[in-house]
Amino acid sequence: MQLLKKIGTIIFSIYVMLLFIVIILVSFPIVLIIICFKKQKRDALMFKFLRIISNVWLRCCFIFPAIQNTNFLQKNSTQVIIANHASYLDAPVLYAFISSVFKTLGKAEMASIPIFKYIYTSAVVTVNRGSTMARAKSFLQMQQELQDGLNVVFFPEGTFNEKQDALKPFFEGAFNLAIKTQKDILPLLLIDTQFRMQPNTVLGFTPGLCKGIYLPAISTKNITLAQVDALKDYCYNYMNTILQFCKANKPQTYQAFIHDYITKNPWPLAPIC
Repeated sequence: MQLLKKIGTIIFSIYVMLLFIVIILVSFPIVLIIICFKKQKRDALMFKFLRIISNVWLRCCFIFPAIQNTNFLQKNSTQVIIANHASYLDAPVLYAFISSVFKTLGKAEMASIPIFKYIYTSAVVTVNRGSTMARAKSFLQMQQELQDGLNVVFFPEGTFNEKQDALKPFFEGAFNLAIKTQKDILPLLLIDTQFRMQPNTVLGFTPGLCKGIYLPAISTKNITLAQVDALKDYCYNYMNTILQFCKANKPQTYQAFIHDYITKNPWPLAPIC
């Protein structure tokens, strides 16, 4: 039985990857048209296009996104969205979960993949974490995206968390940016992308629900850069505690636990409920 299950997973994973390649190839002419527009129009069109093909691909793979608390995603102002990072599947899932235009910070190495690079560099602000100068340039680009009216998304862990027992330590970039721009931080928990696609293999896809939940946002109003470590630590504990609870319990219990956690562990400027 275990062998049959493993064979089934491999066959399903091959189907998922082949479908992804087909969608990328079919999409390529449309992408070439979109990148010809000026930046503001290009960003909006690329976002809509990626949102469509992400949802189509996920559903054709029998992976069904389910997101809670979308009311915390503000429609009339921009936010710094921070999400845990568990799988390559996180990228298309973001487009299923986030309904307003955004840019995310991504690894520069991904921009070297033929054909895919045109989509990647249009949707992502790339960063080479090994270069201080490159990190500073990427920070300024993300700041400009906020000023241009786009949300920005960070994976503050920086890389996949393969162990899944707790979040990896957070980098400061997202929190520095939020404080400098005085933007709210909106945590987004990707609860089970690692179960739909295992982070350490390309043959580990499984069908099923792919749940996510927004947490009440955290205000950075009147917070200074001297408090960045306190803000980072609070967000880490906030997200990690609730993520572990959500993984171990049923969705109908999430809201009560979140409310209880915020009540007992308020940020000095409390989360926006």
